[in-house]
Amino acid sequence: MQGFVLYRGPSEIDGQPIVCIATGLMTGGSNKKTGAMVQVYILRADMNPLKAVHTGNDHAICGTCPHRGRIITDPKTGERRNVERSCYVTLMHGPRVVYDGFQRGIYPDVTPGKARKLLAGRHVRLGSYGDPAAVPMSVWEASLDRVNELSGYTHMWRKYPLMSAFCMASCDSEADREEAKALGFRTFRVRGKDDPKLKGE
Repeated sequence: MQGFVLYRGPSEIDGQPIVCIATGLMTGGSNKKTGAMVQVYILRADMNPLKAVHTGNDHAICGTCPHRGRIITDPKTGERRNVERSCYVTLMHGPRVVYDGFQRGIYPDVTPGKARKLLAGRHVRLGSYGDPAAVPMSVWEASLDRVNELSGYTHMWRKYPLMSAFCMASCDSEADREEAKALGFRTFRVRGKDDPKLKGE
């Protein structure tokens, strides 16, 4: 088994249909930055990731992330498209490939208990694409307590402070960092090219 569906159902963010898929069980994933880790993708269940981004329907899986960009409508054609997207995830790579596999039915659904066994002792990256806060907390609690190493980030840390058990807070300012740390999160902060690192970063 290369991967499996860990969750499919309504997004915790806005109730739209999403799917959470763990991949790389046989290979440990192919992400050069993270090394061999199981990669967990959170996607719209009902549309290609590129379409979701260009229509604004990625809100269900990305929430309030400021790196989503903004949607404009072409006055001549009426076509909607995303501009100013600064997310580092390349949609044509992992998200599109995983979504295509999901459409072909290559990922079986498993219970959180079965996922717990499959992920035991592994290095797991939550949110290779998508915010882990979109998935019910009960899914993470039931499936991740035996992993060897866990990596993950959430921009939804203000609304879902209990995600500090599984994710670092994605912060975009020093003020964000201080607020997130007060809520119990470890933090990752996006900084300008010439901005200094803060103590502990």
